[in-house]
Order: sequence, then C-alpha cells, then structure tokens
Amino acid sequence: MRSQFPTYGRSELGVWNAAVGAANHELPLVADIERGLDSQEFKAFIQPKIHLPDRQVVGGELLARWNHPTRGFLPAGEFIPVMVRHGLIDSLLWSLFEQALTLQENLKCTDVLVPISLNMHPEQLANNNLVARLVNEIEKNNVSHNSIIFEILESATLPVSSDACKNALHLRRAGCGLSLDDFGSGYSALERLIVLPFTEVKLDRTFVQRIQDDFQVEAVISCALTLTEKLGMSLVVEGVETALQYQRLTQLGVQYAQGYFFARPMPSEIFIEYCGKFGRATSRGGTRLLSECERSVSWSPTYKA
Repeated sequence: MRSQFPTYGRSELGVWNAAVGAANHELPLVADIERGLDSQEFKAFIQPKIHLPDRQVVGGELLARWNHPTRGFLPAGEFIPVMVRHGLIDSLLWSLFEQALTLQENLKCTDVLVPISLNMHPEQLANNNLVARLVNEIEKNNVSHNSIIFEILESATLPVSSDACKNALHLRRAGCGLSLDDFGSGYSALERLIVLPFTEVKLDRTFVQRIQDDFQVEAVISCALTLTEKLGMSLVVEGVETALQYQRLTQLGVQYAQGYFFARPMPSEIFIEYCGKFGRATSRGGTRLLSECERSVSWSPTYKA
C-alpha cells in the first residue's frame, strides 16, 4: 500500500527535522506563555508620544511586557514571535486591549485624555469577528473611540486583503485611529498608505539614528513629512534618543516623536501621573480623527487580494 505521507530527499529531510526540532524546542516556552496569559502576567507599559514644539505628551503607545515569576520583566522580543507562530497573539491583544480600556477609564479622573495606541498584526486586521468585537467592547465600556489607535506593522510582508480594507474602514468610521508602524522598514509601505485609511504614520527608528551623520536621511524625513501632510496624516518619528536628534527634527518641522530622550515605557499608573504633568487633550493631539461627515462617506480602496 502506498504511503499517504510525503517522502523527503536528504536535504529536504534535514530542513524538516530542523523545523520540527525548533518547534519542539519552543514547546516549553509556549506552555509557559499560556500559563502566563491565564495568570495575567502580561502587563501594559506605555511610552509617551510627544509634541516637539512644547514637549507635551499627546498620546502613548502600549507595549507588552511579561512579568515572569522567575525571570522578571521580559521585553516583547522574548515572546511575541513565539506567540505569532503558535496562534497566541490574539490572546495577548485582548489582554492589552482590556488594560488600555482600564487606562482610559482611569485617565478620565485627570484633566487630560490622550489616545492610546495598540499594535495589531495585519492578520488580525483581516479578522472580521475580532475587529467587530473590538469596536463593540469600546462601545460597551463607554470609551471614546478616538482615544484608541491601532498600529499596523508595515514590516509584516502580508498582502492587504479585502477584509483588512473593510475592517480598517470599520475602525475609522467608528472613530478609532489607524497608524502605519515602522514606516520605511518594509517593501510595501507606499502601497499600504494608498489602500488603507491611515490617520498616522510612524517613521522607523533607523532614520533618526542616522540624522546627524547623513544629509540624505534628513531629506527622507522631510519628504515623509510632506507626504503625510498631503495625505492628511500625522507623522511620528520613533527612536529619538539624543538632544541633537530632537533639535534636528524640530528644525525640519517634525511635530511628533517618541523615544528614550523623552521617556522610557512606563507602567500605567506612572503614565497617568506623567499625563497629569505634561498632558494635552485629545482634540489637540497628534492623531487626525474622523469628523462625523468623514465617517459617513463611503470609501473604496484599491487592494490586492
């Protein structure tokens, strides 16, 4: 009887065994991640987004940290790639999303309400049920839609589907912001700017790191600023770490930035205090929000299925 399973040559078999070995090596970590999700060990840290002319906070990016019982706080690079490969990324999104809603509720007690950004994988944007549930939860918790921004990774090389376009429009019509993260780090950035209704573009940190040494980088930043202004979007430069970088960005006319020069990611309770000292109202923040008229307008994107 002929085998139902494929046969492999020597080189193919080596690749297969290596893949199986890598997967098996990850299994203990996967089990630990699942335990950590159940135990609510994944915590939201927030890095402020700054308005450069007056250095006031106008938003915050929510970043995942794993408060591991034996290893302490672990950065996202320690667990997110494994989560993506093993189908656990949605569970992380929901955990962080719930923390974002709680944070917005706590910010209501202050004089400042700033939008909070969450990272979303392109596959998640194409998930109709997931996006519908996100919108419903925002409404159920009585949180202003324009206080939540979803950042889509530009570096992910997945094609933009029709479902992703429809869901992006759904989020925009609901009032949520949509940000293109790590702009300039992948091959499809300009295409995604055309096919998805972004409100904000975040320039990858590799550009600002070379700003003092390369006049061509300054030209790229200036062009990105002009492009986003023409498209009615905000530009946020990531990775600002020095006073010189801050000064050059200000001279170029950049309005918004993030980086260690201003503040490192911080726990939610510290971020609330930070906003109380340096905060700015959402209506004056760095993210362009949809007007009631814009929400009612139909939009037909061009996409590649």
